[in-house]
Amino acid sequence: MLFMNENKSLKLKIILVTVSCLAAVSFPLGFYAGSHTEAAQIKIFSNLINTTSEDSQTDFNLFWDAWKLLRENYLRSDQVSDQKMVYGAIRGLAEGMGDKYTTYFDPEEAKQFSETINGEFGGIGAELESQNGYVIVVAPLKGTPAEAVGMKAKDVIVKIDGKDVTGENLNDVVKNIRGEAGSKVKITVLREGVGSLDFNITRAIIKVPAIKYETKGNIGYIKIASFTPKTSEEFAKAISDLFGNKKVSGLVIDLRNNPGGYLDTAVKLAGWFLPKNSLVVSERYSSGNSIELRSDGMGVLKNVPTVVLVNNGSASASEILAGALHDINGTKLIGEKTFGKGTVQELKELSDGSMLKITIANWVTPGGVIIDKEGIKPDVETKNPESKDNKTEPKDLQLEKAVEIVKGMIK
Repeated sequence: MLFMNENKSLKLKIILVTVSCLAAVSFPLGFYAGSHTEAAQIKIFSNLINTTSEDSQTDFNLFWDAWKLLRENYLRSDQVSDQKMVYGAIRGLAEGMGDKYTTYFDPEEAKQFSETINGEFGGIGAELESQNGYVIVVAPLKGTPAEAVGMKAKDVIVKIDGKDVTGENLNDVVKNIRGEAGSKVKITVLREGVGSLDFNITRAIIKVPAIKYETKGNIGYIKIASFTPKTSEEFAKAISDLFGNKKVSGLVIDLRNNPGGYLDTAVKLAGWFLPKNSLVVSERYSSGNSIELRSDGMGVLKNVPTVVLVNNGSASASEILAGALHDINGTKLIGEKTFGKGTVQELKELSDGSMLKITIANWVTPGGVIIDKEGIKPDVETKNPESKDNKTEPKDLQLEKAVEIVKGMIK
């Protein structure tokens, strides 16, 4: 859940709300190992923290007073390295910006973040979520080790390699499940009506498809789960298959619950639908300057009857694609109001592989709208019913409405 510019190795733009927590758990972010020792890094950090401008009113002695007090008084101070304290301090700097999208990742977290948004990582192949303090299996992915051993939706993960993980946060559980392909992990789950089950799983490289597609009569349905480096290629294949031998005459593009992805990918996909050099999105900075990002495709689908499905899980890159098609082509949006994630983040890599994600700009639709915290309202509002028993899958009324509207557009 993200906007990334694929052409930059050390400075990457992202727009992301969340990323699916897949225990399937790389794109070339350009991470590199630091050559400094831990002591040298602490010294550098010390020098930086003590560097102030002449007109600064900030007393950095407070920082070192706090450092000393923690070192001398914390119960388990001997178990905490200076490096870990430095990471905590940097994390605090990011949190001090008061912006939930400006964050710090230590080297391990940065690696996990990179793997997740790339859609390819080592693990077991199960999508997980947190519910009431427990980590629940949403679904095992098809053809993965999790599916092969019999893991099922709604299994509650309680132990990993014998360690109790009840009450732990989702990221920590995912971190423990992920690992090198070929390595083994033992996962204990609780299953309703069955009780405790142990699964001994050999991890594998899991490739999560960004695109799923099928036909609904003469309508092509394309679900875009995220904007990864492979989405453009997968989208092109979907279009080729769907329009081969004139199988379909219209399209439904499903962006529901898509948290975002690479900036370049979203712009490339817009190029399938918009005239060449159409404005896709503008980035507006605090200085007042703006950068325009324009389509570079042939617009081969611009005259194909198309609607876009959105909901409150459609965010960032999804909102930009939906907004561009709506503002430029008049493409109808079906479903519910989008999330409202209207800021751009940039990844800044540090020398030891850790990373800062910093909010640098607002993004603006071609119609001049800043949707941050507001979202985009659909042209046709349709809500899906909730499952009454949490077992039966309810009808997808939004998709049914989208197909109906596209059929009505076909001449």
